Amino acid sequence: PVLSGSGSSGGTVALSWTQPSGGAIPTGFRLHAGTAPGTSNAAVLDLPATATSFAATGAPSGTYYVRIVATSAL
Repeated sequence: PVLSGSGSSGGTVALSWTQPSGGAIPTGFRLHAGTAPGTSNAAVLDLPATATSFAATGAPSGTYYVRIVATSAL
């Protein structure tokens, strides 16, 4: 997947991504968020395969590094 959009306002962080264009069909997505590159210390969330966006409310101010990974049963 490709993270295609992000934004924040008043403690809400909104993310959107596109489905993978090839390879195995994902069975879900795992979202990793951290306070430094390569970390997942802020959140690790499992999302359904149909998801293409996510919004978190109540996020403290700061910089977050996010990656979205397609998961597969293979």
